[in-house]
Amino acid sequence: MYGEGAGWAVGKRLGIRIFVPQRTGRSEAGRSILLRLVLPYYNMQYPLPLFEHLAALRQAWQLLKQHKALYRYPLIITILTLGSLGYMFFSGRASSSSLASYLPLVVGTLNGILTYLFLMRVVKFFAGDAYPARTRVARLKHFAGFVLLAVLFGLGAGMGLVLFFVPGFYFLNRCFLAPMLYLDGKAGIFASFRESWTRTKGHFYTLLGALGIVLLLAAVNAVTLQLATVIILPIATLYLFILYRYLQEIPQDKTPAL
Repeated sequence: MYGEGAGWAVGKRLGIRIFVPQRTGRSEAGRSILLRLVLPYYNMQYPLPLFEHLAALRQAWQLLKQHKALYRYPLIITILTLGSLGYMFFSGRASSSSLASYLPLVVGTLNGILTYLFLMRVVKFFAGDAYPARTRVARLKHFAGFVLLAVLFGLGAGMGLVLFFVPGFYFLNRCFLAPMLYLDGKAGIFASFRESWTRTKGHFYTLLGALGIVLLLAAVNAVTLQLATVIILPIATLYLFILYRYLQEIPQDKTPAL
């Protein structure tokens, strides 16, 4: 049914083997068209296997169940957020109330600090003993650098999405890993953007799926008026770090305590 030339040799230049069936008598031109359709997809993932998003979400859930200390910061963030929303709702956000005026800023700042501490906890969780110890001054500098990176990331994505939707979306896709690279100590503020651009090359559809999952989780959190933060924040963060490790060529099954 299939000719002698069917199959594996076509992928040798990529370091992979792709099976392309070739019926006896099929023209070489037809086979070339088929290869042009197949090879770009494999190029996107080479040399990594396909990333399994649902498996990564299941891994994140299992990790969260086994390490309940990861709930700590998300729980505090949830309590602060709900408390501030409740206060502003029941107080009517009276203009004469200085507390009501400054409360969003204070709670937002506290939640930003708590989110950073939570992210660092996740980084250390995956790194284990390999993560280097830092002095208090070094930790403060690292936090300040993360704030600057977050501002740059937000400006780049925001301007791109508002002015030119497609470039902004592409920026999000390619700079997706910058915050994690910085938190993990793999690169500095600006180098993390360059490294993310390199690491995400050829993984457009994988990152597109990840972005869709994150947006879906964010929408669920918004619908529940932030009640789901205590679960969604750690699940989303663990999921993204599993993806981050995948793009560093660490197999999906090589996660702590799994």
